[in-house]
Amino acid sequence: MRYSNNAFDLIIASDVLEHVEDQDLALKEVYRVLKKDGIFMVMVPAFRILWGEHDIVNAHFRRYTKTMLNKVLKKNKFTVNKSSYWNTTLFLPVLFARILKNIISFFIYSTPKDAFYSLHPVLNKCMLWILVAENKLILNMFSLPFGVSVFSVAKK
Repeated sequence: MRYSNNAFDLIIASDVLEHVEDQDLALKEVYRVLKKDGIFMVMVPAFRILWGEHDIVNAHFRRYTKTMLNKVLKKNKFTVNKSSYWNTTLFLPVLFARILKNIISFFIYSTPKDAFYSLHPVLNKCMLWILVAENKLILNMFSLPFGVSVFSVAKK
């Protein structure tokens, strides 16, 4: 379906852009269908060092830094209003797990699998509280220095 120019006030792309080979073409299309002063919210996986089987299985083309994401948004005419890393709490455990898995995979080949796991409900609830706290920090204009994901809120 083709949308008309200036059709939307808000477009959200959560964990989408990393799946698109030509990110500039995708962002030009977002820009085209976004109304004047419309808002574009984008979240993508962060840091190439976190690259792992999860990225391969899910057909990712790239991971981003905050600088990379904002640079590509500005290149495609967006004005970045807010940007931060997200899920800082899990960064070190994920980094450790991905590095360990990559080392093991170097010596022992296995078919890549996704890296999502079910958590005990109590641990899941604790993680939810931590993410809610992170969200409150970010909403209060803090920008977290690293995380598993990075997001930007941009304007046409």
